[in-house]
Amino acid sequence: MKIILGSGSESKLNILHEFFPKAEIVSLSVNSDVTEQPLDRTTTIKGSINRAKNAITSYKKEFDYAVGMEAGLEIKKDIYNLVCVISFIDKNGNIKTTTSELIPLPKEVSDAVSNGEEFGVVIREYQKKDDSELVRELISRHDSFL
Repeated sequence: MKIILGSGSESKLNILHEFFPKAEIVSLSVNSDVTEQPLDRTTTIKGSINRAKNAITSYKKEFDYAVGMEAGLEIKKDIYNLVCVISFIDKNGNIKTTTSELIPLPKEVSDAVSNGEEFGVVIREYQKKDDSELVRELISRHDSFL
């Protein structure tokens, strides 16, 4: 099976290898065509699908599946939550998308995002104070993508 991944991220590639250990996976750095920090589920889903579509456009060879992986934030009850989305497009153009459960951000991090700060920067700074399993998952997104 040949899979094309619409991302140059080593961590996303490793996650996909865990899920499909016997597949040949080609990682392509492509744009999501959405904001760098999606702040709602709809935008995150669109980014995931766009990554898979852009991988197909860039690859131009035979493949079984194109995959887009996008992480974003969604606000619920005044707190931002991490949401991870994976989209699969098969060689016939059929699209399947799945989303993770929401993981609430620490309030301090959520407040910083609400004030316009970048989540990736804020959560890594926050980790210096709280290196808990939850904070490590918010950074790696490993389990959320699986």
